[in-house]
Amino acid sequence: MNHLEALTADTFLQNPVELTIGKEKMMVSKPTFGTLVEASKYIALLPELDETNWEQAISYAFANAEKSTIIGDILAILILGRHTAAEVVVTKKRGLFGWARITIKTRREILAERILDECSCEDIMNILTGLIGLNKLAFFLKITAFLRETNLLRKTKKEE
Repeated sequence: MNHLEALTADTFLQNPVELTIGKEKMMVSKPTFGTLVEASKYIALLPELDETNWEQAISYAFANAEKSTIIGDILAILILGRHTAAEVVVTKKRGLFGWARITIKTRREILAERILDECSCEDIMNILTGLIGLNKLAFFLKITAFLRETNLLRKTKKEE
């Protein structure tokens, strides 16, 4: 099978790849287009960096660190997928005197907390670039542009 056929088959079959979060290894499928759209909603919430003031980049990063926790949500969506990330998980923990403490969170929230707590900055960058790289976005965009151009150039209706 040539490279293009293998790439297409892997994309459609969503063959999983191994990913390490903290000490746990997970099998992750390539993000679908719907998952990328969902992740882009969270990417839009990231604070913007003032490109003209790179000398103060470190102080800017510390000043906006709280807003940057959204990175955990972005990675969780890319890892879990759009639908799985939205699933609700209810957990019960027994406390003192037999009281039960119930927490309700989405799978996205749970994994985002784990990512932020267990992964280093380098790990987060490697996971993000690896997941985006799996999708071969350039290939996807080229095919989309080609199909759009083909549809625009070809006559679909006969003129009378």
